[in-house]
Amino acid sequence: MADKPSSNGSEDDREKERGSRAIDAVPAQQLRLPLQPGQELELEDLARSEHNQKAFALIEGWPEAWPLPWAALWGPEASGKSVLARFWARGCGARILTPDALISGAMGRQLSHCVLDLGDLERLPQAAEEPLFHLMNNLRASGFSLLLVARQAPARWPVALADLASRLRAVLAVEIGEGDQAFMELLLVALAAQYELEMRPDARAYLVQRLPRRAAACLALIQILAQQASIITVPQARSALQALVGSQD
Repeated sequence: MADKPSSNGSEDDREKERGSRAIDAVPAQQLRLPLQPGQELELEDLARSEHNQKAFALIEGWPEAWPLPWAALWGPEASGKSVLARFWARGCGARILTPDALISGAMGRQLSHCVLDLGDLERLPQAAEEPLFHLMNNLRASGFSLLLVARQAPARWPVALADLASRLRAVLAVEIGEGDQAFMELLLVALAAQYELEMRPDARAYLVQRLPRRAAACLALIQILAQQASIITVPQARSALQALVGSQD
């Protein structure tokens, strides 16, 4: 039998608003721990600042900060949302699903906390709409939580299933915006370590002052540098930055 949509949408909205106020109250901090070569970015590698303060609060405040059993992190590529989602998943034993896995029924009948990460997709595939609607209802009924990760807030997803659209509008969605200088510097260092690059301090200072405040731009720059040398100097940093800016013209 198909799940029926909840009729308490106004109560969901009130709970969502209370959760938003709770997240607003969490103070910002900043952590700076080194990343080992070849290691994935982890929570400790992200600088806490104004642009991601609410995202940290959402993840670290679970379950108290979640007014409903589902929430979302959304923002641009390489902004740290998947890093935060992995941290949450490890902490609560959540399964990480893709839309394809959801469509194929990979979740099965064994429910648990879940992350649904849309990755590079700009929208939820239509074939995943009904499975997601049923998953949200079943998780709620069983006391589990769901974290959605995407480039757009779930309320903006162009879904055809009206019941799912109603559910998504009730999701507490926290945006991770473009990074400030502190975040960009730490991300630059962390990505350089991930690509096993040794970046000279003067080269790092040169890039931090000139690099666009977008995490995706930082990632693209590091990928350009990785093709040039393993030790990054100012001339190489200047050349890579020019190549990056030229490719975006």
